[in-house]
Amino acid sequence: MNKYTTSLLNRVGAKNLENLSVEKLKRIFLLAINDFKNENIMLEELVYFASLLVQMPQTVDNNELEELKEAIHSCSEIGFYLHRIPEVDSEGKNTLSFLLETMKYHQKYKKLIM
Repeated sequence: MNKYTTSLLNRVGAKNLENLSVEKLKRIFLLAINDFKNENIMLEELVYFASLLVQMPQTVDNNELEELKEAIHSCSEIGFYLHRIPEVDSEGKNTLSFLLETMKYHQKYKKLIM
């Protein structure tokens, strides 16, 4: 775990990424996006963090969690498509569409971290 991840965990009052509540998972992801938007971290750091989160199993199944998981997945995909900008995936998505999905999620829920 790097310093940035440790810093995010401290900001939400968690010790590790395992067993985060849905609310803490949501807050930690929103804080990372916010840090990117405020130019405190680079896109690569945001993508790296999202790639850690996408690996976290979540047992709760509800629409809000599904939306969060999709946003985290979109963010984690940016790194793959960043070096293949003209390429699109099987659904016609590319780097820009994954970044837009990530930013839409932040816009919708940013009040949770303000």
